[in-house]
Amino acid sequence: MRLERALKDAVKMSLAACALACGWAPLSAQDAQAPVPSEDAGPVKNPEPAKAPTPVANPEALAAAKVIQASLDAWRARNFEGWISKYHPEVIVYAPQMRIVGRKELRAIYRAVFDMRIPDPDILESGWTGERVFVRQQEYFGKGVPGAVTYAEYEVVGGLITTVYAQQL
Repeated sequence: MRLERALKDAVKMSLAACALACGWAPLSAQDAQAPVPSEDAGPVKNPEPAKAPTPVANPEALAAAKVIQASLDAWRARNFEGWISKYHPEVIVYAPQMRIVGRKELRAIYRAVFDMRIPDPDILESGWTGERVFVRQQEYFGKGVPGAVTYAEYEVVGGLITTVYAQQL
């Protein structure tokens, strides 16, 4: 029961953060529908209709978030070529005690990881730093044993991931 609740909470956080990353304004109390008056309340003067949330104009954040989401979708669909195609041929990945340069090197390292069929990570939080898309996720070992929580920031240029800054938390 606790795990189910934690997963639901993580999904809610992830959706809220994704909405932020995509530039959608959150609903406020003012955006909610006005309550229906009771018969005793008398006439209602010029009630305003509820307003739909308006997207924040941030096309750069939206475009970058879509690239990261497409990358994640390809990984989860077990489409390695689709996943790697989201990375620039000269991508640089900075990780603790490791630097990966280029799609060729990324392919060599991550093909082995992909082939191990490790369970997909759970996205704990994602959003936009103002310059990069960030993702905090729970990684897993084989058979679903929780591993490290990682944090990565992605730079996206021209529809491709050009730089990744990753760390273990």
